[in-house]
Amino acid sequence: MLQILPFALGLVTGAFALKLAKSEKTRESLRRAQSSLRGAAATGLAAIETSSGQMREKLAAPAAMVEPAVAATAPAPRARARKPAATVVDVATGAPAVAAPARKPRARKPAPRSGGGGA
Repeated sequence: MLQILPFALGLVTGAFALKLAKSEKTRESLRRAQSSLRGAAATGLAAIETSSGQMREKLAAPAAMVEPAVAATAPAPRARARKPAATVVDVATGAPAVAAPARKPRARKPAPRSGGGGA
């Protein structure tokens, strides 16, 4: 008996949804929603078309007009002299220090033993 209950509830819910979908009030609200979405899409596409046209005009501007303005305002980059590399000096002797020996890698933990272990 309890297994038929979800089936019966689904059947009743489906019948109610079909009746609601066929009603004139629901169809009218769907038409209004569709027309408002269509209007919003047309407005958005017009805005994209306008902005892409403006960007196209900016990109199509002659390079000769852009380059002199940039050259006049931006100073030429100068090459900087590099500092010499720092040398580590031993304070006691004044001689260049010897690099410390490399550290040994840490020993890894042994892998756990497999197998039955129990008392």
